[in-house]
Amino acid sequence: MGGNDETRSLLRLNDHSRTGLEAALDRAVSLAAAWEAREMPRTLAGARVALIVEERGWRNPVAMALGARAMGAAIETLPQGLFGAEAPEDLGPYLANWFDALAVRAPDIVWLEALADAFPGPVLNLRTRANHPFEVLGDLAFLRSLGRGPAGLRVAVVAPRGNILASWAEAADALGIAVTQVFDADFHLDGPRGGLAATHDMEAIADADVIVTDCWPRHEPPRAFPAFRVTAAILDRCRDDVVFIPCPPVTRGEEVDAAAMRHPRQMAYRAKAFLMHVQLAFLEGALGRDGG
Repeated sequence: MGGNDETRSLLRLNDHSRTGLEAALDRAVSLAAAWEAREMPRTLAGARVALIVEERGWRNPVAMALGARAMGAAIETLPQGLFGAEAPEDLGPYLANWFDALAVRAPDIVWLEALADAFPGPVLNLRTRANHPFEVLGDLAFLRSLGRGPAGLRVAVVAPRGNILASWAEAADALGIAVTQVFDADFHLDGPRGGLAATHDMEAIADADVIVTDCWPRHEPPRAFPAFRVTAAILDRCRDDVVFIPCPPVTRGEEVDAAAMRHPRQMAYRAKAFLMHVQLAFLEGALGRDGG
C-alpha cells in the first residue's frame, strides 16, 4: 500500500513547517535531559522499526538503535544490499508487513523517496549523499539546549558543496536561519537557494553565531584549500560566544587544525549527542507517540 504521508517522514528539512521542526527541537532537549537522568520515557513501546544502513557511518544508526530500544521499540537492523537489489516500490510493501517505521542511511535520495512513497509509515533519512538532515537538526537541538536559536541564528559553513551544506541550506529555508557558505567559489552549492549566501572570504565568519566545517573534496590534492582551514587562531578572533561544530569525521591538517579541536569553543562532542535525541523526537512524533 503506497501513498506515504510526507509530513510524517523526514527526507528533507524544508519539507516541514517551522512549527513542526521547532517542536522536534524542543522535544529533543527534553529527551536529552531524560537520557542523562537514565529515565527515558517508554513512548515507543510496541513500535517496530527497521534500521537500513546502506552507507558507511556509525553515529546516526547507533544512536537510533540504542535510543529507540531505551524508549521501548523493537528495532531490527536489516542486511546490507537492499539498495538496488529490489525495486523500492516492491520493498516498501514487503517491509510494511512487519514494520511501523523505517530509518534509512542510503546513497541515493531518489531511491529513498521512492521507498517512502511505497511505505505507508514514516521514513527517516539518516543520510544520503545529497543531504544529511538529522546531522543538522541535532546541531540545532544542541544549540536550542544552550538557549540559542534557531530564530536569528547566523551560521557559517566553511565547506565545499556536499550533503552537510545542502541540509544547512534546507534549514535556512525551513527555519529562517541565515546560512553562509564560505569556500572556494568553484565549490559553491549549485542552483538558487533562498536562505543561503556564499562567499570565498573567510572574514565572513567573524560575526557568526555558529561555525560548521565539513571535509574537503576527496578528489582534490590533500591540503589544497589552506585558506579555508579553521584554526585556533581564527577562533580566537571570532565572537566570544561563537559555537564551533566541526562535522565528523574531521581531518586535522585539512578543514581544521589540531589546536582548533582543543579550543574551548569547539563543542562537536557535546553537540553530536543530540543526534540521538532529535531522531527519537521525530520518530516519536511521526508514530503519534508524542510524549511532549
